[in-house]
Amino acid sequence: MKRILTLLVLITLSISAYSQKDLCFRTGLNLAKHRGDVFPKNTYKIGLNAGFTYDIEIMNNLFFRPGLYFTIKGTRNQIKHDNNSPWIKCDYNQNDVEMPLLIAYKIKANSTFAIDFQAGPYIAYGFGGHQKQRPGKFKQRTFERHNNESEGYFRRLDVGFNFGAGIDINRFYVGAAFDLGLLKLRESQRVLKPNCLMFNVGYYL
Repeated sequence: MKRILTLLVLITLSISAYSQKDLCFRTGLNLAKHRGDVFPKNTYKIGLNAGFTYDIEIMNNLFFRPGLYFTIKGTRNQIKHDNNSPWIKCDYNQNDVEMPLLIAYKIKANSTFAIDFQAGPYIAYGFGGHQKQRPGKFKQRTFERHNNESEGYFRRLDVGFNFGAGIDINRFYVGAAFDLGLLKLRESQRVLKPNCLMFNVGYYL
């Protein structure tokens, strides 16, 4: 996490001198959940996100918006090995570096207020996290190791689609977005893909 935060700070310092309400720091909460036919009792897991976006104007009110985020995703579920065994609670943490490549459109009411819409693809890479089960002391890394020794590990690469909306009030931003993962998290034939709803506040530097 320290390396990711250091990288984000360096990017900010390198381009903030050229920014005129184009560079935006954003942070907020995630509500993440896997979709598919693997987990029968799948619920949302709360996580965090923090990062930067940079608006490059293509034409009037239309922008190309690349970004870089540190984000915590995952899911929670319950499994049961047989009818006589208790339910086991499972937590899956996924620490990702995510790069959205979005197109944004702003409807400006005046010089201080605008409605903001964004959509486009994202690429994410998982670098950390653990799977835990309760009761018990089971714990393993979330993402697959280099020798692919276990089917229980997730793929590191995630590609998907992001869309959202928000409002700009002077130099502040408030909004929400949704990540729809398109790649399966495991080699298995069964479907397991990530979803994540993000709530953000931001400030234009």
